[in-house]
Amino acid sequence: MLEDMLLKFGDPTALRVLVMLPIHTEERAEYLVRVLTEMKTRWNWQISIICADADREAYRHLTEPSGSLFNALDYSKAPHWERDPAAVARIENNLAEAERISGVPVGQLILASQQTIGCGFVLPHLNLTPTALNKSVLADNSVPDKIFLRMFGFAEEVLTAVRPDLFLAYEWQKPWRSSVWMAAARLDIPRVSIRLSKLNGDHYFWTSDRTLFNDLADDLAREKRRVKAPVSEIARGRIEGFRNRPLTVKYIREKWAMLGKKSWAKWHADWVRAMLRQAAGMSTRRGMSGRTFGQLVEYNRKILQARQDRKYFHSFDDAALSSMKYIYFPMHKETDLPMVMQAPRWHDQRNTIQVLAGALPYGYRILAREHRMNMGARPSHYYDQLTKLPNVTLIDPFGDQFDYIRNASLVVTENGSTGWEALLFKRPVIAMSRTVYDGADLSRKIVNQDEIGAEILKAISGPALVNEEEHERRLGWMLDAEIESNFPMNLDRASEGADSLERHLSGRFPDSRMAHVETQISAPKDAGAVGSSDAA
Repeated sequence: MLEDMLLKFGDPTALRVLVMLPIHTEERAEYLVRVLTEMKTRWNWQISIICADADREAYRHLTEPSGSLFNALDYSKAPHWERDPAAVARIENNLAEAERISGVPVGQLILASQQTIGCGFVLPHLNLTPTALNKSVLADNSVPDKIFLRMFGFAEEVLTAVRPDLFLAYEWQKPWRSSVWMAAARLDIPRVSIRLSKLNGDHYFWTSDRTLFNDLADDLAREKRRVKAPVSEIARGRIEGFRNRPLTVKYIREKWAMLGKKSWAKWHADWVRAMLRQAAGMSTRRGMSGRTFGQLVEYNRKILQARQDRKYFHSFDDAALSSMKYIYFPMHKETDLPMVMQAPRWHDQRNTIQVLAGALPYGYRILAREHRMNMGARPSHYYDQLTKLPNVTLIDPFGDQFDYIRNASLVVTENGSTGWEALLFKRPVIAMSRTVYDGADLSRKIVNQDEIGAEILKAISGPALVNEEEHERRLGWMLDAEIESNFPMNLDRASEGADSLERHLSGRFPDSRMAHVETQISAPKDAGAVGSSDAA
């Protein structure tokens, strides 16, 4: 229980917690506020928050009476310690120590920050929106290190002031959060994040994994396999329901639906309103939206570029696909967390397609499906070069993805949810990196890139990894494990998120880890709540 963790730090009624929250107007921010309020009530947490100036008043009540509010760092300005060589050397040494302790080099964190200080990594395959920050880091490629050091120095100052027992954030991909993660890692401060489940619609989980995977679900799935636990009717029903009526993962469907509602006229109307609010905000120094004329130009440029690029894409119906021998490769949205943080080795998708093209068996093609959010954002030469690779065909991103999955000889993904959908359709899968469904142990892995051709041949022509009955059980165990380790992000059920956070914190220590897993397996399930959520 959480008492064990609290006693580890001394006073069980005054755990000091440093929090980084999203913009206060987001729904997930309101949910997290309710969870934190619940933890204050239960355990008298002393909460300190790092946030933007515009969010201070919305979060102030969480920090009362003994916590602190810190404005997010303006990393464009030199901090006071940059004028002191001894202070610079101390912070550099501490950052190097944090790298050694965490096993994470700063370059990897800059790579994960491709929307900001790591934008140089996307230049070969994405047109960058011109910003002052982009121009700065591209004009001098030593600037990313300099900015990260400033962020790390700020993080150390905050940690020194708060002396937290726990660091909690809703993610730590962005550099202003990953720098706090690094500073906390150096001091062995527990770090916890909340993440959306990709396998269990409308549900979330807590994680201490740096790359934000659900470790508990993987442990649960493998323990279920060890003890041959029964698969729930809920899991069986979802698997069967998907096969009868396949649907894209819910959070992706909702994203497409939201984008579909934003017409050309509505986008421009929103832009005008945002500019007016920004103009008013400049006089009050609040409400800055960040909208610029450059965004207006870029939005329309992308529309025109996407129309020009349509010539590179092809569509095939089910009949044509059933007669083809192909490997299906769905592309990620560029700069997205699953690729740049969770699969950094494969962040350059053009390189990945080249690797696959160089490992194709005779008579096979690669059908590479572009992500619709990349349309209009690529340099003009990108698709032209890809289509010149032997046996590579680019697929219309707006076609039915399930036709391509069902008919594929093999599905290859870095770590995308398409791999899970392919397993549900009983198609062979190669996952290039860790995935959210690794607990099922049903996909092949690429340990040595030089052996990818041999793995492709095994996947296409070799025997299945397990028989069909075992395949079904492993799918069910994985889905049950995900369900059991999740909680709904429902504003009226924030206490369940707090309960789950308590269980997570109690389970992060080695002596209680397996006890936590066994408790989860034997605990009664909230079938009503789970059954109301969407299929995988």
